[in-house]
Amino acid sequence: MRYLTWAALILAVSATSVPAAAAESSAPPLKPQLLGVHKIWDKAPHNAFTDLVRQGDEWLCVFREGSGHVSHDGKIRVIASPDGETWTSAALLATPEASLPDLRDPKISRTPDGRLMLVAGAANRRKGEARHRTFVWFSGDGRAWGDPTPIGDENVWVWRVTWHEGKAYAVGYGREGAERVARLYRSDDGRRFEKLVPRLFTEGYPNEATLRFLPDGRALCLLRRDGSPNTAQLGAAPPPYTEWTWKDLGVRVGGPNFLRLPDGRFVAVTRRYDGGVRTSVQGLDVAHGTLTECLRLPSGGDTSYAGLAWHEGVLWVSYYSSHKEKTSIYLARVRLPEATAGSAALRAGGGSRRTSSSAVAWAVADGDAPPLPRRARTTLASAVSTPVAGEASDEKPKEPPPLTLSYSNGILTVRGDAIPGGKVEILYLEAYCRANSHTTDWVKHTVIPHRTQVVSAAKDGMRVVLRDTLADGVIADHLIRAGKDEIDFRVVAANPTDKPSDVHWAQPCIRVGPFTGCGADETDDKYAYLHRSFVFQQGRLQRMPTGDWAIEARYTPGQVWAAPGVEAADVNPRPLNPHRPSNGLIGCFSRDEKQVLATAWQPYQELFQGVIRCLHSDFRIGGLAPGEVKHIRGKLYLVPNDMKALLARYWKDFPEHKALHGKGE
Repeated sequence: MRYLTWAALILAVSATSVPAAAAESSAPPLKPQLLGVHKIWDKAPHNAFTDLVRQGDEWLCVFREGSGHVSHDGKIRVIASPDGETWTSAALLATPEASLPDLRDPKISRTPDGRLMLVAGAANRRKGEARHRTFVWFSGDGRAWGDPTPIGDENVWVWRVTWHEGKAYAVGYGREGAERVARLYRSDDGRRFEKLVPRLFTEGYPNEATLRFLPDGRALCLLRRDGSPNTAQLGAAPPPYTEWTWKDLGVRVGGPNFLRLPDGRFVAVTRRYDGGVRTSVQGLDVAHGTLTECLRLPSGGDTSYAGLAWHEGVLWVSYYSSHKEKTSIYLARVRLPEATAGSAALRAGGGSRRTSSSAVAWAVADGDAPPLPRRARTTLASAVSTPVAGEASDEKPKEPPPLTLSYSNGILTVRGDAIPGGKVEILYLEAYCRANSHTTDWVKHTVIPHRTQVVSAAKDGMRVVLRDTLADGVIADHLIRAGKDEIDFRVVAANPTDKPSDVHWAQPCIRVGPFTGCGADETDDKYAYLHRSFVFQQGRLQRMPTGDWAIEARYTPGQVWAAPGVEAADVNPRPLNPHRPSNGLIGCFSRDEKQVLATAWQPYQELFQGVIRCLHSDFRIGGLAPGEVKHIRGKLYLVPNDMKALLARYWKDFPEHKALHGKGE
């Protein structure tokens, strides 16, 4: 085998797009921010060795359950969650051979045809019976798994599978009775693996390894060693991956996993041993072959073996730890602010000069509870792709939809040829508000000042990403996407401080004057649009002003409908209608009555008719404890006047509202 020098390999494959001087620069620091971490499973005596993937509208986490770290009763648990908060068991896999009683260390990936692939090692460590074999299972949904198939060689652990251009690659390492060297395997179908490189690495007992493939075709390998020496190795190879060069990273690691961020930097999560065992988030400098710790996750003792998924600008990390006595499964969300577009080193590792519009520092996950409905997934499929565990996704739409977005000076503008007036402007956001707001001073008590930063804006108008930073330290990240006839809002509100936040609700203010034909350039009557505006009250659509229209409040005029379960004291200080709304929609008709604008949020605080030719569905946050993260979502519909179709779509998009409001209309 012919080995290239490290510098020659790293520079040669990126020379077409990156100057040599740039490639030799140091990678910019990751500067991660821990958005939150919480325990997601502890039902077995010992819960460990995780992996994580997003499949369709849900998260799947896999790990081993047993009576101890090493025991002869290991099984593989699969758990599922729509939002990363609430988890339920999806499957439990037992060893396929009684003579191999300990099933352990599962790894999950997605095949090119969209199925789930799970590999795990089955072991027997009893004296005189020591034996090991790796098995693979396939599933369409993470719940029903097919029959297991042995892969690789006897007594060789095929540890993690990574797919690239229709082929599965994995590093296997020798176990009981086998030569303790690392081998590189390749498979066309995930069942029949051939040795591509029989002796990939031989020194210091090489074992657990993760492979990643870069846009230019190169392969990288992060490899653990436990012999003498025991420092981790970083390998690199151009296609066809038979000639490798290696760099000693100088630190000992366990359970190595890493991925490439959309901006070209690399992040690794491993067990670190220096200075106390812990699960560590680290920057991986490919150009120089260094691994630098930048965040210690809450962990200790028996810990690590992280699953990684990059999902809409946030790093999701599953791992296990015994730092709170019982060995349990944890999920962390880590924000990694985007490097500057001019940073040369970030491109040296990735071989690409572009800065992705999806490489943003925010924490909204597609399909957060409840899952994105199938119709909406179809509408937005060209805008956002489903990420694969360990890979950053950056799909581009082929063409812009009928609606487009832009943001400037606090105004989110929706444009479309079919929109009356050509556009809809939204004051986004008008205010973040405290509770006990109905009778108190708006400025002195209610409003929490905030500033808005445009994180990214797609050139094709498909999406805008904003970050609001509140005066109390809360961060709210907004992913706003344009579809065929709707705007989809995803918000994550996070409190990174050590103090509770009393942010309770927030106001997207939709200016509907031009849409209704009652704009300021058409009439001096600020409230002419009321007769074309509606809510659902007492079980039916009612145009404004509705029956029992309230006229008294601290501030007038206007009208507020408190959502079910929301205290009257906590809503807008405008007149409060005595009726609760029958559903969460509020909207208006166009001048010719042929089109409808409507909006809804989940969860929501109130519906509101304002005083600047505006309508609101104001979303609810409900306060944030230190470290707490909450997910909120909303829709703006711009559709033909078919109320039956709109209601059906609304109930499908917001199924929680059926329970909130009773039976749908």
